[in-house]
Amino acid sequence: SCRVIQLSLTYGMSPHSPSAFAQYGSYLALIEDEFEEGYRYVKFALSLMKKLPSRAHDGSTLFWSTHTRIHIEPMQSSIECYLDAYKAHMKSG
Repeated sequence: SCRVIQLSLTYGMSPHSPSAFAQYGSYLALIEDEFEEGYRYVKFALSLMKKLPSRAHDGSTLFWSTHTRIHIEPMQSSIECYLDAYKAHMKSG
């Protein structure tokens, strides 16, 4: 994910960029114990996901972002996000 982020910042965003930012945010929060910083990356990934026209990787972005959100937001909203991730994965095939 770090390579995708580096390429995205150098050459512009791709459909894979939101998922990479969400994965990096999850890494920061769950491995490095930097929950607030990881959550910022997750929020950026979700906002970027909404701006990009491709929906092919929304499920992955939602799935990875929920790993971090579950430690910051109430559990109920995280469960809904996992369901949204599942629906997005099913929609994209």
